[in-house]
Amino acid sequence: MKKLFALLLAVVMLLSLAACNNEKPVETKPQETQGPQPTDKATEPSETQGPPVTVKWMTIHPEPADADIVIARLNELLLERYNLQVEFEWIATGEYNDRTKLASTSGEDYDIVYTTYVWLNKFEENLSRGAFYDLTDILDEYGAAIKEQLVPAMWDVATVSGRIYAIPNQQASGTGLAFFVQKDLADKYGLDPTQPVTSGDDIEWFLQKIVENEEGIYPIHIPSGAFPPDYEAIAASNLVGIKKSDDPSDGIEVIYRAADFTWAKINDWYNKGYLHPEFHMSADLNTIKAANQFAVFTGNAILDGAATISISQGEEYYMIPYSNAYLSMTAGSDTMLAINSNSKDPVAALRLINAFWEDEEIFNTFMFGLEGVHYNKIDATHVELIEGSTWDLYTKDWAHGNQFNRWLMPGEYENKWAETYATNANADVSPIRGFTCDLTDLQVELTQISAVFNEYKNANVEDNWEELAKEYEEKLKAAGIETVVKAVQEQLDAWLASK
Repeated sequence: MKKLFALLLAVVMLLSLAACNNEKPVETKPQETQGPQPTDKATEPSETQGPPVTVKWMTIHPEPADADIVIARLNELLLERYNLQVEFEWIATGEYNDRTKLASTSGEDYDIVYTTYVWLNKFEENLSRGAFYDLTDILDEYGAAIKEQLVPAMWDVATVSGRIYAIPNQQASGTGLAFFVQKDLADKYGLDPTQPVTSGDDIEWFLQKIVENEEGIYPIHIPSGAFPPDYEAIAASNLVGIKKSDDPSDGIEVIYRAADFTWAKINDWYNKGYLHPEFHMSADLNTIKAANQFAVFTGNAILDGAATISISQGEEYYMIPYSNAYLSMTAGSDTMLAINSNSKDPVAALRLINAFWEDEEIFNTFMFGLEGVHYNKIDATHVELIEGSTWDLYTKDWAHGNQFNRWLMPGEYENKWAETYATNANADVSPIRGFTCDLTDLQVELTQISAVFNEYKNANVEDNWEELAKEYEEKLKAAGIETVVKAVQEQLDAWLASK
């Protein structure tokens, strides 16, 4: 494998840059470009006999007004179609970690819980204490709609040693990167948004035009602290990474980046006036961005991104993608559902999650509440909210199963979900998809490396940046960066061998 040069701890992103149910499964597979669709279970009676089972769901949302009447309607549908009932424990985001940990460690009675890798109710911590039910042997029978609709690569983040312990929620997971450019300025200077852009070099002439002609407008806003776009940071460290295009068949090299072309590019752009004068101060520039005082800013390429960003900014923007959609090593792990290993009826819990995937009316009753009370139906797939409604679970569609089931609201792109599914399905997949690393024994090194990073994080705009880069490199080594690289490399090699 081609030897890669060393990769710098969390440098500025830029530029090379470019900056569960007992029902039958869905019977008809839709066209691949549209993605699997939910079924309408309204006319199908429940095939499950016996008394209904109540499933307790610890949901990541404070209790909304009208919860009693909305959940009552939801339970009518669940009883009729699945012989199930649901009881939600409403938990605000800020309280979720403590509440779910207490429930798990004390053996409380609950069934479904939200989990992530690095944010809330961490997946690996739960796995280490056996808190999640092994779903592998019941998914095909009781999670048929989930298996039918979820992009196959998404399962990797929930799979440990070949066993599945959670269900990644279906949402926009394969993301690319893009430049967002103010339309009036692009038109004024002839920047064609239809022409391909592969790096910051391709728009540098435009940035120079802004410097020369637009007083009070800063050419470009870029985030700091990320790897360049052709590299992927390895989760749990964000200190080391891999080349996205590396071939796992002959091993993958773990690298960190020394201060070279990225620092050079930042320094060059800063001195040319392309970056905000306080870029090197790590200032919070979001207020300036919100005021449309940047001609260009970078971000994730999103479906109908130009319209979405234009609405949020209050000014027309073009979106110019500069990288392919990419399914990172942990994409999807930021929002998953798991079942308590001590659940009294894990099959019923899985059937409930499956119902949220396959039954559009059930999912959207939870999302939007009651028709005529909280929303009005415009047509089969569109709704509008009723003024004064406080039912807002649609803002957490990504946390409750298949986001692509949600009805659209005014202003949303007509083919939003079908095209998002296609983006996920066709995204480039990380060569280390599903890999996780354990850095528990390297806390001393991580602390020392973080201190070095903070000492030199603004050095890339200084006149003597090359000298400072060499100092930075030496201090990273002294702090233990090579020890971290070695540890992650050993774990990655073992993971590749196991596959």
